[in-house]
Amino acid sequence: MSDARLDLETSFTHAITSERWISLGASAIGTSHLTKGIPNDDSFAIQTIPREDGSEWLVMVVCDGAGSAKFGGIGAKSTAINTIELIQNHTTTISSPNELQATIKEIVKRLKNQLVNEATSQSAKIRDFACTWVLAVWSMDELFIAQIGDGACVFHAADEWNVGIWPMQGEYANTTRFITDEHAEQIVETCTHLTAVDAIVLFSDGLQRLALRWQERDAMQGFFNPLYRSLSALNPPIHSETTHSDAALSWANQLAGWLNGTQVNSRTDDDKTMVWGVKRT
Repeated sequence: MSDARLDLETSFTHAITSERWISLGASAIGTSHLTKGIPNDDSFAIQTIPREDGSEWLVMVVCDGAGSAKFGGIGAKSTAINTIELIQNHTTTISSPNELQATIKEIVKRLKNQLVNEATSQSAKIRDFACTWVLAVWSMDELFIAQIGDGACVFHAADEWNVGIWPMQGEYANTTRFITDEHAEQIVETCTHLTAVDAIVLFSDGLQRLALRWQERDAMQGFFNPLYRSLSALNPPIHSETTHSDAALSWANQLAGWLNGTQVNSRTDDDKTMVWGVKRT
């Protein structure tokens, strides 16, 4: 099980490498959270899943605890970790990520039920654990995305960054939806891409005003391209003797520093999480 470890004062990072993938992420606390003395409510998890046929899938998830929820950060971390475990269990009976379409509502129900149990154990209400949810399951040939709430998953194909699912807006302006919402399984959005995808990025809503063009409803190419070029430099040939795991973690730590820097913090005061997945060539 691969999950991120939290440092409330600064940031947390994680990286994994394999013959087929480089995946890494970082999360940095928002300046508004530091000012108020409250923790980073974002969380993420990444995991590779070996398949019986010798292939390997990459699973990435980003969750953002609702600012109005007393235990939103706990809900986000619990949901991220539980998502990986549920996807691992479901992938034993399917042959492609797109087949998750048939069970995604059940997965959402189970994630919500796990938060109900968490709330019961703390004599709290489920809405106290409210969080958003962005999931990507990626094989070499297929990308499946599921989402409840804001944040997004973008993917790089044909030399262009594309938005998988546009961030959800709630019933009122400046609101969103959460996995704890009533009938959450009915509002989950999904999409599948069969094009030749070579990189994906998941991020929380703290970055979406920087990463997306809202009027055009597409990705900000200039935001992702410099980071992608830097990360691609870590990508040795698939038969290279080195996995570059140390270099990947170093890059994740640099990403955390960038998320904590003036360039980003001057444009957002919210928690910021970014998780990358890149195919090894």
